[in-house]
Amino acid sequence: VMCDAAIAECEGKLAKYKQLYTGEGTPTNPAACKQLLHELKVLFTTFPTFLNPSADSATRIKEISLVREAMENSVLLAAATKNTDDFAQNFEILRVYYTDFKDEPKSERRLLILGLHLLRLLAMNETRAYHMELERIAVEDHDNMYIKVCF
Repeated sequence: VMCDAAIAECEGKLAKYKQLYTGEGTPTNPAACKQLLHELKVLFTTFPTFLNPSADSATRIKEISLVREAMENSVLLAAATKNTDDFAQNFEILRVYYTDFKDEPKSERRLLILGLHLLRLLAMNETRAYHMELERIAVEDHDNMYIKVCF
């Protein structure tokens, strides 16, 4: 019951976030967006799967998808506000949700965010990390427009 309440609260905060920022263009109120994302991250600590992804939870898939969606929003907000430090930090958290939860449905924004990450690495002249990232991307994703532009 506690987790259901936390999930409902997270869904409400994500809906409010989406009213403030769709993930495209420049957000009109980045401080409010960042505050909502911070509140979501605090709420996530109440999820059984947050610190123990293999935990048995009746709401496991919902918990994972909410965290992943919020972290994707964090990465996109950081990109829109040109905050490379927040981008890198949030991407590293998000990476876990792309690599360790292969049984979950893939995110529609995964390749967009991976492409942005590759472009960030190039812009920061982090060529070693860039090449390591390229090796992690599945061959079938190389033709995606967000990935192809990075070659």
